[in-house]
Amino acid sequence: GSGNNARNIYIGNNLIDAGHPTTNGGAYYAISVYGLNSTNYGTDSIYIVNNELRNFYYYGIYAYYAGDLFIKGNNIHKSTKTATTTNYGIYSYYTSGEITGNRVHSLSPLVPTNTNSQYGIYTAYMSNSATYGKRRFDITNNVVYNVGNSGTFYGIYAGYGDSAYVAHNTVHVNVGTGTSTSTQYGIYVINTTNSYQVRNNNVTFERGNNGTKYGIYASTSTMFNTNLGLQNNNVFMNSSRTGTQHRAYYGGAARATLAVFQAAFPTLEVNGIEADPMYLNVATGDLTPTNQLVIMQGEDLTAIIPKDIQNYTRPVPPTPGAFDLSPEFWNNAGAVQLNA
Repeated sequence: GSGNNARNIYIGNNLIDAGHPTTNGGAYYAISVYGLNSTNYGTDSIYIVNNELRNFYYYGIYAYYAGDLFIKGNNIHKSTKTATTTNYGIYSYYTSGEITGNRVHSLSPLVPTNTNSQYGIYTAYMSNSATYGKRRFDITNNVVYNVGNSGTFYGIYAGYGDSAYVAHNTVHVNVGTGTSTSTQYGIYVINTTNSYQVRNNNVTFERGNNGTKYGIYASTSTMFNTNLGLQNNNVFMNSSRTGTQHRAYYGGAARATLAVFQAAFPTLEVNGIEADPMYLNVATGDLTPTNQLVIMQGEDLTAIIPKDIQNYTRPVPPTPGAFDLSPEFWNNAGAVQLNA
């Protein structure tokens, strides 16, 4: 049911195993927050921090009508769950606050024939309350990986609302053996207020299903024309599966490569990248890029995002994606040349 006047709640450092790994059911939600309505929200100052949430059936975190909601540093997965349905790592609807530093992974790794829809992070109508007013909604420093065994897939979905700041996230679609031909999206955005920013993200497709795949999909055809908010993203489409692959969809049409996109929109993705990040160790969840074509090639956003998902201080310029270099790899001196 609906709630009202829930404030100043901290849910942190818990392990929530929400269901039997091989059967249907179990807890539908690992953590659920449900407020009053879309105008007043009814709940605020909710912190969901540093939890491990596993084996839920539908939703890892489900938040509906919440002001000042902070979802930070959670590890959300279904690594051993074989029962499948449409599921969401994080679901946020009519909220304000931030979603930052979360790991969403392995949503159906054991079911290669799964055709259900999956959402790593789903947000809609952010900062859309008359009571709370317009403010920036940060979707930053998140990583979505070990995904692709699904039908329709969204790594990050951000829709409607106002002032979403989708930056320094990593989406890596690296599993998938099923034959579904549903469409898959790395980052999907839709907005009519020209207030979204999508910057310094890493989106890579290595596998997935047999459907059409988009790195970044902007459903609203002119949403970045005014604020020029689509910049410095690295999108590497290299799926071994069948199905057409596109770097982006914008302006009402698919754009297969960075060159094609830049020719159509020369003021967007001015310093965009199209390179394999060569992640350090995907098996252990370390998606630090090691390719010099990606390292320290991002836009300086350190005034807003000074640290990465591992709490390392970002250098200037930073590296696109959730992971940056640890300080010993950039904040040091080294020999360039030795002369006899």
